[in-house]
Amino acid sequence: MSTIEAKKGRIRLPRRGRSTELAEGALACRDCGAAVRRPATVEKLHSYGRVRAFPNGARIVEDAQTEIRMTRCDACSARLARAEAITDEHPKVTKPLGSRSYALALVDAALTVFDALGLKPARAATLCRTDNDLRQMLDTLPAAGGRAWWVAKFLPVIEAGMDPKSCAPTRWGHLSPELEQNLRDSYAALLRVRMDKPMVIYPPDGRACLICGLGGVTGLRSHAEEIWGVERQVVAATVGGRGRPDPIKGYLCPDCSAIADEVGALGPTVMERSIADFLGARRSDQRFVEIDGIRAWAVLPKGTPPNKTRWAHEPNLEELAKDILTA
Repeated sequence: MSTIEAKKGRIRLPRRGRSTELAEGALACRDCGAAVRRPATVEKLHSYGRVRAFPNGARIVEDAQTEIRMTRCDACSARLARAEAITDEHPKVTKPLGSRSYALALVDAALTVFDALGLKPARAATLCRTDNDLRQMLDTLPAAGGRAWWVAKFLPVIEAGMDPKSCAPTRWGHLSPELEQNLRDSYAALLRVRMDKPMVIYPPDGRACLICGLGGVTGLRSHAEEIWGVERQVVAATVGGRGRPDPIKGYLCPDCSAIADEVGALGPTVMERSIADFLGARRSDQRFVEIDGIRAWAVLPKGTPPNKTRWAHEPNLEELAKDILTA
C-alpha cells in the first residue's frame, strides 16, 4: 500500500517524523529511508565529513570519514529494475549521457519523484513511452528525485543531527517541507512541458516586427519571452521613413533579430539582408547589394496591420529577388 494518499486531486505525502534507531541487523533503504529487517544486499558508502551546527546558526564541516551501510527495500529495488528497463529501451536518449550507470541513476532519480509522491508505476510508464517523453522527464525530474533520497543526508557529508545507524519512520517519512514542495514543483514542471503546444506568439506590444512586419511567430508557450527578445529602437530615416525626433521602439522577429545581432545596428543593411534571406536571394558571392525604395514596417502609416508573412507590405517581391541576384 502506498504511504501517500491522493484525495480530491491533491498529492499528500506521509506524515513526517523523527528518524529512528535501526534494530539489530536492519539497514536503512538508501532511497526511501525505511528500515529493511533482512537486507538481501548491502551497499557500503563512505562519507567524508560531518556537519556541526552551533546555537547561533553557524555550521562547519568537520573531517570525519565514516563507512555507512545501506540497502534497498523491495519497493525501491522494483523501481530500480523499471529504471534499468527504461534505460535500455531508449538508447538514443541514454547513451549520449555517458556511462550506463550515470544514465541509470538519472532515470531512477526521475522515477523517484513518482514514487515519493505516491503515484503508481503505471503513471510513470505512461509518461515515458517515447524518446521525447524520456527527455522531458530527464530535463525536469532527476534533481528533485536525487535530493529526496535518504542517502543524500549522508553523502558527501553527514547532515547535522543525522545518525548513520538510523532510518526514516516510514517510506519517505524523512522528507522536509522544502523537499516535499520540490517534488511537487518538479512534477508540475513536467506536466507543463507535456502540455506545452505550439501556438502563435505575438510581440509584447501587440504590434509587429519593426523590420519585416511579421505579426506573430509560431512557438511554444514556454518560449514566449525568448521569441521576441528585448525591446529595440530604430531611427525612422535609416529604414525608409521620414526623419522624426524620437526613435521608434518595438520588437524584432527571430529572423530579423539574428540579422540585427550580426550586423550590429538597425538600418538599411539589416533590411536588405532580411528581405534577401526571406526571398532566398542572398548572393553566393556575399556581395552587398543596395536595394532602393524599401521600407521597414515600423515607418508605415499609423494603423497599418501586421503582416501575415514577412515583408508582405512590400509590392513586387519577385522583381526584388531578380534584382538582387542579377545586380
